[in-house]
Amino acid sequence: MKITSLLMHKDSIRQAIGAVVGRLESPNESLRNCKAIFEQFDEDSNGTIDHEEIKKCFQKLEINFMEEEINDLFEACDINEDLGMKFNEFIVLLCLVYLFKDDPTALQEE
Repeated sequence: MKITSLLMHKDSIRQAIGAVVGRLESPNESLRNCKAIFEQFDEDSNGTIDHEEIKKCFQKLEINFMEEEINDLFEACDINEDLGMKFNEFIVLLCLVYLFKDDPTALQEE
């Protein structure tokens, strides 16, 4: 399944978020850790992560997506379409990456 078609299904996004939250031992601590990661990759400290910062983030975290997949993920997670990902949008991105990590076939075309 291609990323764009998976992202069209809100149930898949809810499932990803539920899977991530269900595995958190301490949600508050985990969110603080995610916030620290977000701030680390927000290189210009403007409160958003832009497309180039996301690509660097994936490289540093050794997350291997093709350029088209990164573009699809960024577009899907940039909910307010301001070309920058705020922290809450970054959390959605992490949930989707987690979902794809657990199901590598989700990234393959049908």
